[in-house]
Amino acid sequence: ALRERIGGDAEKLAVGGQGPVPMALVTTSGSGLDPDLPVAAAQYQVARIAAARNISTTALQRLIEQNVQKPLIGPAVVNVLALNLALAEPLQ
Repeated sequence: ALRERIGGDAEKLAVGGQGPVPMALVTTSGSGLDPDLPVAAAQYQVARIAAARNISTTALQRLIEQNVQKPLIGPAVVNVLALNLALAEPLQ
């Protein structure tokens, strides 16, 4: 069942020409409430989110970059809550 769910989610999220869907977009933590995404997972969704939010991909890229956190250990991540709050504000 898990394999089928992940496969179905990957099909829905696939973007032509962008390679495979990042694993973080089709898996969840135990709680399902992940506060952060790997930078590649956020970048993979830029065109879709920009269209849904009616903003330019350049503006969205800038907001993603502004919300990247670099922990002491591990890879850089995008703070999804902070990014969504920034998207709710009028762009300057």
